[in-house]
Amino acid sequence: MSKFDRNNFFKSYKINDKLEYDLLDNNFNLFKITRPMKRMTIDRSTTARPDRLSIFAYGVMHYWWILLKFNKIDDVWNDMNVSDQIDIPDILDIEDFYIAVRQKLQEQN
Repeated sequence: MSKFDRNNFFKSYKINDKLEYDLLDNNFNLFKITRPMKRMTIDRSTTARPDRLSIFAYGVMHYWWILLKFNKIDDVWNDMNVSDQIDIPDILDIEDFYIAVRQKLQEQN
């Protein structure tokens, strides 16, 4: 499992010996752009396929959910159309985001 799995960005609680995640608080407000971004055009091979966007942008599919959240795409079937352009944050900004979230979650515990 990648450290960039979405679950690593949610505060978790143990309830009845089961791990539950606070899905409403994903800490995305901590995401900061400090480096130049790229733009990518959605084509037929990436329409409704955020995993493929992540692979083309970063070489792995782990960042699909960050690309959707960053570009305010809530519905891959209706919000991702051929020829739409999306912003691609620098991988180091994603790493900084991960570090900021983990620090915040540690401070809360």
